[in-house]
Amino acid sequence: MQDYKKIKAWAKAHALKLNVHHLLRRFPREYSNLKGQMRRSAESVPNNIVEGAAFDSEKQFAAYIQSSISSCNELEYHVLTARDYGLINQRQWSWLTADTIEVRKMLIAFKRRLQGD
Repeated sequence: MQDYKKIKAWAKAHALKLNVHHLLRRFPREYSNLKGQMRRSAESVPNNIVEGAAFDSEKQFAAYIQSSISSCNELEYHVLTARDYGLINQRQWSWLTADTIEVRKMLIAFKRRLQGD
């Protein structure tokens, strides 16, 4: 069992989640489906880290980290869609995408450490 608050990837994922939530406040109602998908995928990244940290088994924890990685992929796609719909500008897309990719890279490295790779 690990203290999730000491995991750097969790801190970065939590900040990403907060940034996405802040951005979603400006989305028009007619994009509620995309808004919900973005919210869920952004929440899923740190939530899975927290949930996985409760296990004693590194194998189980790694499975939760994989779920966080998958949620990063999903979020990256939703951010692209939001840009293409004109809901966010190029600058917002760029920093959100960069942050999402950074979190994903951190998670991949963390998963490798858990698996002993």
